[in-house]
Amino acid sequence: MIMSRFLPALLFFILPYLWQGLGVRCFSQTQYTLSNYSLDSAKMAVGAIGEFSLNSNGLNNLFFHEFTKKDGYLSSEIKTNVSNNLHDFNQFGGDLNYGVFFSQKLDSLAKRDSIGYNYFIGIHDRSHFDGIFPKDLFDFIFSGNKQFAGDTAYLDNFGVNYFHYQQLQAGLVRTNAKGEKLGLGVSFLKGQSYYSVNAGRFRIFTDERGDSIDAEAHLQITQSNTANKGFGAFNGWGISIDLFYEFEYDLIQLNENFSGRARLEINDVGFINWDNKTITERYDTTFHFEGFKVDDIINFNDSDLLNINADTLQPKPQYSNAQHSMFLPSSISFTIVQQLNKHTFTLGMLQRVPANFRTLLYFKEHYQFSEMLSAGATFGFGGYGKWQLGIDAAIKANELTLVLGTNNLEGLLFKKYSGGNSLFIALQKQF
Repeated sequence: MIMSRFLPALLFFILPYLWQGLGVRCFSQTQYTLSNYSLDSAKMAVGAIGEFSLNSNGLNNLFFHEFTKKDGYLSSEIKTNVSNNLHDFNQFGGDLNYGVFFSQKLDSLAKRDSIGYNYFIGIHDRSHFDGIFPKDLFDFIFSGNKQFAGDTAYLDNFGVNYFHYQQLQAGLVRTNAKGEKLGLGVSFLKGQSYYSVNAGRFRIFTDERGDSIDAEAHLQITQSNTANKGFGAFNGWGISIDLFYEFEYDLIQLNENFSGRARLEINDVGFINWDNKTITERYDTTFHFEGFKVDDIINFNDSDLLNINADTLQPKPQYSNAQHSMFLPSSISFTIVQQLNKHTFTLGMLQRVPANFRTLLYFKEHYQFSEMLSAGATFGFGGYGKWQLGIDAAIKANELTLVLGTNNLEGLLFKKYSGGNSLFIALQKQF
């Protein structure tokens, strides 16, 4: 039987690149966008923000927590639980963003009101990863190919994308007498690192008796300069644009304390051009493997078997170094906010492309307990996960506001059924 012998070779072939995409930043939607920089009655504001998220509609938190441990051991129960809940194709993704910003009214020296322009400047460090994989890929990697005896494992169309960059953003927000707001931001991007694994046709057939394996692989792996790493690495550059428009409406104006507004926002429309030291590996191969013939088992050396494994099973890629351009995962969102006394209700929609992201729909209620304290809860479904339950709170004192929350409380409560993890925090001082 050669089933167990082939699995280490496949892991050697695939997992280093999957791990670069998953393990470097295991941290989908961004919580803070351009509209957070607009000023109402304040003359200026300075703040810091941070957020991370990780979610999947196929993998759960029991898997994430055990897989990221030092030994990485996964029990049969965990693997079976995950496998039983997988679809034909499954998604995962996450973000890690943090930064600082400054915003000021251009007419702040002349007056203090809510009409006019304010400019803003922001510096951010951002990471994103996303991917899609078939059920057969998970079963093959974590349970071996014995289950595919006499059958084909279809590993087609899996992919992982990861990139890390720094963002310098500047822009303007205009507020008119009707309460309408229009904001535009332009960013320069410094590309730090990039990894991409994309498979077209990738299939493995295992002989019914386990005597041989036939595989066909069409795979491309692209990564930025591996010799230039760290925060100071300048492996690419790019530009992005953000835009939002917000307006008040009175379609459901029950009384004077019942006010509403709507906002359309488009974020991260742009690209990063990675330099000519970017490496691309292309695998376009078919191979047949029948195991090893051992003539003298007494004098056989284990190192000979390992050498044969590497030489026999590892496909020979085609390497090239050239510039590579990628589009950022752009997002478009639309929210309706309705306020009634101390209650604020929000209904929203978010889509990100290209990011292996399903449309996210959510509903949120926020309650103002006092001038100092407010809190809210969010329920939504879509995105990288199945459904999500979030909570957040804001504390305000002397024009200093602290916001803390999560969009994935269900990930803590139902680890066996959810893969959601997230945390966001913001600190802002207004003057």
